[in-house]
Amino acid sequence: MGGRVELIVAEPIDGDFKCVRLDEATMKYLEVKPGDEVDVFSPSFSPSQIRAKVEKANPEDEGLGIIRISRDKMLEGGFKPGMRVLVDKSWIKSLKLTLLTKYRPKTIEIEAPELIPEEEETVKSKQPKKDSKRSV
Repeated sequence: MGGRVELIVAEPIDGDFKCVRLDEATMKYLEVKPGDEVDVFSPSFSPSQIRAKVEKANPEDEGLGIIRISRDKMLEGGFKPGMRVLVDKSWIKSLKLTLLTKYRPKTIEIEAPELIPEEEETVKSKQPKKDSKRSV
């Protein structure tokens, strides 16, 4: 599906670092797996936005419609528990993959011209040029 989900920010888990925790259904809907990156942002006109790696949610969080954002990422994005957020699969990795595979530059061979030593070049230029006459 690969859409966007709206979740409620829950209290972070102690020890988590640079990650968000999503339940199985949300990961399946977003088409992400643990280790992939997601973008988390506020639905209102707010500068709150982060990109973080996905980790699997604790079993007790399954189906609750919550996201647990590590403390460092909550501070970075200005998120607070109880806040509504939108979550998308990060497009940066997809873009990099597309650029690296689909638009891979092709290599072409270029033959270098034969280099003439400077001495030979001056000798050729001193030779008299043949007059070319036009015939009418």
